[in-house]
Formats: sequence, structure tokens, C-alpha cells
Amino acid sequence: RRRYNDWQKFADSIDPADFPATLELLERGGAKKLRDPLRAGLLAKWAETDPAAAMAYANAVTGRSSHDMAIVAVMRGWAEKDSAAALAWAQQLPPGQLRNQVLSTAIGALASKNPQAAFDLMKSAGLNNQSRYGGLYQVFNAWAEKDPAAAAKAAESVSGQQRSQAFQAIASSWASKDPQAAITWANA
Repeated sequence: RRRYNDWQKFADSIDPADFPATLELLERGGAKKLRDPLRAGLLAKWAETDPAAAMAYANAVTGRSSHDMAIVAVMRGWAEKDSAAALAWAQQLPPGQLRNQVLSTAIGALASKNPQAAFDLMKSAGLNNQSRYGGLYQVFNAWAEKDPAAAAKAAESVSGQQRSQAFQAIASSWASKDPQAAITWANA
């Protein structure tokens, strides 16, 4: 935890104009095992101030795994600041694993601001069940933080294992805020 906090302080201290040079230094040294996650952290931070430049950099990263990790990192930072623009960009990607990852990342960021919109997007985005699985918990957990009754009503429209996951997220969030109301809802 301390290392992460130290890393976050370092990333926060970088002037946005210095991200390209900082990333260039990172690319020249260090093991791939360390370089990829450090690059991802820097790109997410850079995307908060200049998503176009950060995305251009990420697109130039070589190696499929490293490239995809870089794109998802940019999406994470971009979606935190401007979820509408980030989602518009993500939706233009061709169908596939990268698009699913990017959309899931953007939906997760949107969930904290507008869980209803995140849920609607999740339903319409054409994500596979695996991509929807983690995102669904995140959406319903955030929704229950704001309006547990509305979240519960929306969860009724989901079926199968995803419905169970949605209800688990709601119950967990609701119980932490208002245990008695959560018990009453669970017993209804």
C-alpha cells in the first residue's frame, strides 16, 4: 500500500508536459514486468489532462498485451474526467476483446457518476457475459450507494447468474448503509 501511495505521489508530481519524456525514460530501462504497469499508471494520469496525446502514445506501444494494457489505462484516466467522450471513442472500436475491456473500463467509471446510464450502456454495448460480469457488480454497487430501491428494481430486469450478482452488490452496499432496510428488502 505504501509503495502505491509513493507511486501515486510521484505520478501526481509530473507536469503534464513532461509525460512523454518520463515515459521515454521508462521505455529505455526496467523489466517488462515492471514497465507495463508503471506505463499504465502514467498513461492513466496523462489521459486526465490530454487524452488524445495519451491515446496516441498508447497506440504506438508494441506487443499486443502491452498495447492493450496501455489503451485500457488511457481509457481509465480519460473516463474519469470525460466519460461521454471516452465512451464515444470506445464504441468506435471494432468488436473484440480490446473493445470489451475498454467499454468495461469506461462503464465502470461512468457507474460512479450515473449508474443508470452505465447499466443502460452495458445492456446495449454488446459485451459478452464475461465482460459484463465484473462490470455488473460495480454498476449495481454504485447504484445502491445512491438509490438502493431503484437499483433493486433495475436488477429485476437481469436474468440468471447476473441477476444474482446484481442483488449481491445491492445487498452488500445497502447493508453497509442501512442494515435494517436491507434486511427488510431481502425478506420481501
